[in-house]
Amino acid sequence: MSTPSLTRRLWLAFALMAALTLLSTVIGWISLRVISQVEQTNTQALLPTMNMARQLSEASAYELFSAQNLTNADSEGVWLAQGKMLKAQSLKINHLLQALSEQGFNTSAIARQEKEIAQTLGQQGTLVGEILTLRAQQQQLSRQIAEAAESIAAQAHGQANNAATSAGATQAGIYDLIESGKGDQAERALDRLIDIDLEYVNQMNELRVNALRFKQLIVTLKDAQGLSDAEDTDEKLNQLVKILSRRQQRIEDPTVRAQIADALEKINQYTTLVTLFRKENAIRDQLQTLMANNLFQFTASVRKCHSW
Repeated sequence: MSTPSLTRRLWLAFALMAALTLLSTVIGWISLRVISQVEQTNTQALLPTMNMARQLSEASAYELFSAQNLTNADSEGVWLAQGKMLKAQSLKINHLLQALSEQGFNTSAIARQEKEIAQTLGQQGTLVGEILTLRAQQQQLSRQIAEAAESIAAQAHGQANNAATSAGATQAGIYDLIESGKGDQAERALDRLIDIDLEYVNQMNELRVNALRFKQLIVTLKDAQGLSDAEDTDEKLNQLVKILSRRQQRIEDPTVRAQIADALEKINQYTTLVTLFRKENAIRDQLQTLMANNLFQFTASVRKCHSW
């Protein structure tokens, strides 16, 4: 057999290299195609899980938002609405955790946190309900006390006007006595005008002014910030009650004196009102602690969701 020429052998070598290159390309294309299909299959398989993790994260965020709204609820309607929303979000979170657990994910830690959050939110809802009850009591009692103080001011104003009218008549009588040459009687009438009539006018005006001051303090009592402010307001109210009580005893008209005594009994309930505000402040401190704990738990839950 004859030996192939050099040219023929070169052509064969080039043909072999081309075949190897083509084969390598085909193998590479097939490998990439297989890898792509595997990745696509894995991605498709993970999409439901990724979607549930996203829903879990969103549900946790909505739960936190509803918890904040619950804390700021200013009516029973808002309180009930936020409570229902929290319950719905909690049920959704538990359903998603159950579904993820069935797919083999370890959700025990998040489930425990969600249980703790649900318990805390239950306590939070109870405290907000107590605050709303206290506010209703505060508003009713505050209105009654303010009306009593306003009644005292009105009665005192009437007494001051009557005393001023009487003082005017006494003053006119003094002029008549002087013109009639009855100096001794005029002097006694002048003493009575100064010591009794004008003094009584001043006392009734003081009663009126202090009753209005008391009413203003009652209206602004809910705005007292901090323990020191509340104690300062409490002391001012106490001093005003003592002044009103002393001036009530000087009222000459027995009917008016009895009416103002009844109003003073209502005013003395300011101590109950102060207690109600202090209870609300104490509950708000508890709510702040619960909210801080909730925020920590929510953050931990969201981090676990993103770690999947």
